[in-house]
Amino acid sequence: MALLEIKDLVVNYGPINAIKGIDLTVEEGKIIALLGANGAGKTTTLRTISGIIKPTEGKILYEGKNISGKRAYKVARMGINQSPEGRLIFNELTVEDNLRVGAYGLKGIRNTYDTKQAYQVIIQNKLDAYNIRLSAKEIKIQTVIEKYNRKIEVLQDKLQESKNPDSIQTKIQALQSKVDAKKQILNQVDTQNNQKLEAYKLEIENVLNAKCLQDLEKGITQKVVIKTAKQRYNQNLDKVYKLFPILKERSKQNAGTLSGGEQQMLAIGRALMASPKLLLLDEPSLGLAPLVIKQIFEALVQIKKDGTTILIVEQNALATLKISDYAYVLELGAINLQGEPKELLTNKRLVEAYLGGKTK
Repeated sequence: MALLEIKDLVVNYGPINAIKGIDLTVEEGKIIALLGANGAGKTTTLRTISGIIKPTEGKILYEGKNISGKRAYKVARMGINQSPEGRLIFNELTVEDNLRVGAYGLKGIRNTYDTKQAYQVIIQNKLDAYNIRLSAKEIKIQTVIEKYNRKIEVLQDKLQESKNPDSIQTKIQALQSKVDAKKQILNQVDTQNNQKLEAYKLEIENVLNAKCLQDLEKGITQKVVIKTAKQRYNQNLDKVYKLFPILKERSKQNAGTLSGGEQQMLAIGRALMASPKLLLLDEPSLGLAPLVIKQIFEALVQIKKDGTTILIVEQNALATLKISDYAYVLELGAINLQGEPKELLTNKRLVEAYLGGKTK
């Protein structure tokens, strides 16, 4: 089923025809790639979908509804969220505050389930909330460890130029001892939290399963479950931290101090905080080392498995084709190639233009 359909899309910048009547379909639950060189119109396409740019002609259908020309905040609330080129994180805010910004506009939702399924959802919601409360202490300890590690890094930089290296080495060893002690405490807390979570799970399962049986005996076959905005925020935050554990470690650190790869993880995580149905990614591998690109793209595969559809704009054709279900190649505002990755990887024209003349 098509989640997004673009039909005869034309976008002009004054007299310049940037997008020349393209057609593009994004199937639900898939990763769709939009490839092309600089200036091909990839970013313009994403910005037009997001509502940042108004189309000159054509239609953008999302879940069958025409959203062409809708304002960006309305598009975002409908479930289309973008991680922009260049990341555009808030450097002076902490990592967690950046993620909190991404959840702006998140609302509570009401869902109707069969009674048995409803109680399973309620149990999971309670477990998620309890787990988040338990993890607060772990985050505090991890923050302290990170603080000590940064001090160690600063001292190590000074070590080679110091006239008194023994003194600095002593300070490093003292800090390292503190790190080791905190890590030991962290392991103990993690073990205790797992035990508490398991005990709590047994307790609420006994109580809520009994209530479920009572409802079924009364003939109640359906039940409405309300998930509040706070519950959704906490669950989304937990998902982002599981997807990118380094962000949890850096949660209280200013975003501007992160590495390029960590900032890209933060930008993607911020978009995920809004619970998007469709995630738009603009050049997520730009300027990153190969190992970090591998980590980012592995995360994208997991995001797809978790149920989020992805439209990714990239110049890194090979890495993108490896994870995509379908791809379009944009050249000077027009789509000149499209197909499944295995087909495109044998296309001589694409291979010569984007893969250095080597098929993979």
